[in-house]
Amino acid sequence: MIISIEELRALVKKIIVGYGLSEADAEYVTSDLIDAEISGKKTHGIGKAVLIKDAMAQREGSPLVSGYLGAITQVNGQRELGQLAARYCVGLVIDQANENGIGIATLRNAARFGRLAPYVEAIAEQGMIGILVTTGGPSAIVPVGSKDPVVGINPVAFGFPKGDRPYILDFGSAERVWGEIRQAILEHRELPVGAFVDSDGKETHDPAHVNGVLPAGGYRGLALAIAIELLVASLCALPVGTQVNDEYQCGSVFIAINGLDNGALPGIERKV
Repeated sequence: MIISIEELRALVKKIIVGYGLSEADAEYVTSDLIDAEISGKKTHGIGKAVLIKDAMAQREGSPLVSGYLGAITQVNGQRELGQLAARYCVGLVIDQANENGIGIATLRNAARFGRLAPYVEAIAEQGMIGILVTTGGPSAIVPVGSKDPVVGINPVAFGFPKGDRPYILDFGSAERVWGEIRQAILEHRELPVGAFVDSDGKETHDPAHVNGVLPAGGYRGLALAIAIELLVASLCALPVGTQVNDEYQCGSVFIAINGLDNGALPGIERKV
């Protein structure tokens, strides 16, 4: 069966609206899933639509500013869908950066939002540098030579303005994302080589036997994951490591940096 992208978009949006999301918000979430799918990121694509129903049942309200920590705006996501909570934070940091040269917002108590790239890209499209770090969930990364997960799969993304095509870097701290397991089950296939381990710390290709995922680049990926988790947990007042039990104990830090061209940061000149 062949289905066009627009037909698929309409179908996914209809499903999400059926879960109770508004037309406008459903369009935004649908676009995120479709864009991930057609860009080859199937682990963050339309397969995640099946998870939205459960996430909708957890919603408590729209994201709101819960306080300030110096120049940092603290946001309570109120268990909103991750894409919508992240969109709210991006708007905040862009406004802050337009006014002050830099904007920083921390997000806690929201569902996961999958890819980080769309949010740093939105910042870069405003002529700013975007940085986003986030904790990915309960412990999943197993240090090389061990068997127990100790830290989450924590990604980082950067967006750098460059005309109509910003430079975007979005990467995780593990060899594969946890969604690879769900994708393998959906596609009735084995897991990729060199990524996942079982409860004995031995490599496994069976999604039913996964206990953890290996860090990207060995100890370097593990160090990156630990650094991100400590940074985000410190700024968002969240638990770390094996104390994290679900996605609502995860957090994100959004940063927008402005002024390299428009003088918002006095004394700084771009070096060519």
